[in-house]
Amino acid sequence: MSINGASLQPDNKTPVLVQGEKLFYSQDGVRFEFEGAGGGYPGNLMSYASKTGSLYLTNLRMVYVLNPLLDHLKTFNVPLENLKDGKFIQPWFDANRYEGTVIPVPHGGLRERGIMKLTFKEGGGFEFSSIFQQLRSRITGEPTQYENLPAYEEPAASSSSSLAEIQPVGASSRPVFSVSPPTEHPLESSISTPLEAPPGYDFAVSSPRPNEALSETGSGHATSSTSL
Repeated sequence: MSINGASLQPDNKTPVLVQGEKLFYSQDGVRFEFEGAGGGYPGNLMSYASKTGSLYLTNLRMVYVLNPLLDHLKTFNVPLENLKDGKFIQPWFDANRYEGTVIPVPHGGLRERGIMKLTFKEGGGFEFSSIFQQLRSRITGEPTQYENLPAYEEPAASSSSSLAEIQPVGASSRPVFSVSPPTEHPLESSISTPLEAPPGYDFAVSSPRPNEALSETGSGHATSSTSL
């Protein structure tokens, strides 16, 4: 890893890519921490921390850009092969983070290796872990170690990545499926009032009840029925 080893574009946020370099991932709202080994002596510890910044991952390196930039500290630049023993951590009461051992590069401003922690306050940690392992394995030839699937989290709007087959940011992609919005009143098309009454409906309503029919037949028939 090197300090202030990445050049920035005029926006002071996006790193300048070198020839043959492609961007595969970017994420805002990332906390950065680095603590050197110190050789066992507390007075020799070298540590850096940034509450928030932007993280970029290319096919060659990882770049962290502070937000806001400081006069003496702007970026951290880590070649992929110099970040080892990485692991994705999901704590109960904090945002997901990624930890790994960082090896310094010659003339990069670091005296010794140390532990780097990236905390993804706005999501995107699992995507970073997956894409980083695949990109690093292409360079080192080491097999990819897949992490367990994490709990569901809402995708961050600022994150740009692809898991099934990693592609550079900006590559065209087709949606797997589309969802059509439901109709406003789905029941109106399936339920309707009949225009005509069913067969026999008028007869059932207009037919007299049994007592009324008996009174209309005549008194003689009624007397005969009583005598029986």
